[in-house]
Amino acid sequence: MINKETKQRLTKFVVGGVLNNAIVYPVYLFLNCFISYQAAFIVCYCVGILWSYWFNTRYVFRTQGNWRSFAVFPSIYVFQYFVSAAALWCFVEILGGSEVVAPLIVAVAIVPITFTLNKFVLVGLSNGVAAENCRDSSV
Repeated sequence: MINKETKQRLTKFVVGGVLNNAIVYPVYLFLNCFISYQAAFIVCYCVGILWSYWFNTRYVFRTQGNWRSFAVFPSIYVFQYFVSAAALWCFVEILGGSEVVAPLIVAVAIVPITFTLNKFVLVGLSNGVAAENCRDSSV
């Protein structure tokens, strides 16, 4: 069962993700007018990681960020990318799912994993707490 604090944090985390996309996508469209779509995507992906770090430290987990958590934070999104790509491949190639619907399913399915990794990095590393102390039984 998810406790009230975790529900509130998870809701803020999802809102942050929606805001992130609302900010980054127009930047991508703008940059794409001047540079290649791949270059625009890389820039926006990096901007999205910075936004996520700021939003999640300040509003979701209410921690003081530090250089250690800032350095480790992008690895969450590298991990997320590869897990999402593998899940997407499974939905489409093995299960025969729609290429249009599968990314939406994957995006929703990866939220608990990404949330938990964010909590570990931002709460555990920002506060210098061991991994065992930043975990809770709810997520």
